Formats: sequence, C-alpha cells, structure tokens
Amino acid sequence: ANVEIDTGPGPRGCSRAAMDKSIDVIGGSVVRIGHGLLERVPALILDKASGVKASRFVVVSDKTVFALYGDRLLAAFRAAGLAVLAFQVEPGEPSKDRLNKERIEDFMLANKCQRDTCLVALGGGVVGDLTGFVAATFMRGVPVVQIPTSMMAMLDSSVGGKTAINVPAGKNLIGAFHQPRRVFADLDLLHSLGAREIVEGLAEAIKMGCIRSAPLFELLEEKVDQVRALDREAIAQVVFEAVRLKAEVVSQDEKEA
Repeated sequence: ANVEIDTGPGPRGCSRAAMDKSIDVIGGSVVRIGHGLLERVPALILDKASGVKASRFVVVSDKTVFALYGDRLLAAFRAAGLAVLAFQVEPGEPSKDRLNKERIEDFMLANKCQRDTCLVALGGGVVGDLTGFVAATFMRGVPVVQIPTSMMAMLDSSVGGKTAINVPAGKNLIGAFHQPRRVFADLDLLHSLGAREIVEGLAEAIKMGCIRSAPLFELLEEKVDQVRALDREAIAQVVFEAVRLKAEVVSQDEKEA
C-alpha cells in the first residue's frame, strides 16, 4: 500500500500536501483522504490517472444523505460538463437487497446506460455495498467510485472491493469482489454524523489498532476527545492510519480483508 501526497497548489494558496493524501490499495484502486473533496470529485475522476473511462455517471445515495450532499455533487458533475443521473434508496440496512439492486439496474437500463457508465456511491456502508455490487454485474462490470459519508465506511467498508446484498438466508451472502477505481474520503462529510455514529467508527479504529497497529491505538488513546469532536488534524490522522492498515491487508490478500 503506497502513500502519495498531492503537493500541487490548493485552494486559497494552501499546499494540498497539508490537506490531501492518497493511498494505493490494489489493482489501481486509490483512496484519497482530505477536506473539501466533494465538489472536486468530477475533476479528480476525469484525471487520466483515475483509469475511469466514462461518459455518463449514476450517483446512488440514500434519501437522508442525498438531502445533505446530493445537489452539491450533481452540480459539480454538471459544472464539469458531465452527464449525471441520480437514484435514491431508503436509508437503512433493509435497502441492501435484491429488490433495490434490480431497481437500480432497471433505472440504468431505462436511461440507456451502457458500459461507458460509472456508478458513484454516495453514502455509508449500505449504499456502498449495494452500488458496488450493481457495478460488478451491470454489463458484466462497470467502474465504481465510492464517496463514503460515515466514519465506518471511510475506515473499512469502502476500501477493499467487497460488495454484497442481504438475502433471507443471511447478510452479505450474495456479492462480488469489485475494486472501486477511487474512494474519496472527504472528512468534512463526517460533520453530519451523530455522536453514536462517530463512536461506532472509533470502535472500528480501536479494533484495527489492537490487531495490527500499536501506533494507531496509542494515537486514539491520546486524541480520543479530539477525534470525537472531529478536530481536523486528529480525524485526518486516524482515518489515514486506519485506511493505510486496511489497504495493507487488502494488498496482501484481497479476499480475506
């Protein structure tokens, strides 16, 4: 898992080295971590290095997240001159099912989406898993980009290419491995989370620290209050280190991460 730092000029004269870091995962999949990424997503996707060759984009989100960020993202795509559609599901685990997968696929077919389509998952783990699985199977596989909006999704589920839906026999029993071309972890999106969701993300980071990284565990121990308050520097450090660890695991064994 290689780390790349963007040292190009940032907004308001700032160096992006202070804001953005990229982590190579596997097979060209890259996680970009920083502040203020949402409106920059279309331009970053258009970069040749992304490997995304698409003329149409379909944003999938749940209704709660879309109300917060959907219009901003769609406006950014349109400002970049890109054709974009949006599909919303109900928030919550029940949406990660066959019916919603079928609805998204039918929506895409009705809008004449072809292999030059890229799916964009805007949401937490449910939306990410569902959208990733659609991307894995639509036209035998199209690109997917993940924009995780929960801390848990940023640290874990958006990274590594595991996609799945739930069925009556159990959770995540039908799915595929389909690496996202890009994951954009915009840390500013975490400010819409409640205290419980932040604690859930912290718990995942603590687990990762216990298993694989004493420095991460010590960082959390030292800065837990700052992380819970979403201090910019502290949250960036924790998310970066946790994603770096996840990328390391995935790069060693894609199907066991």
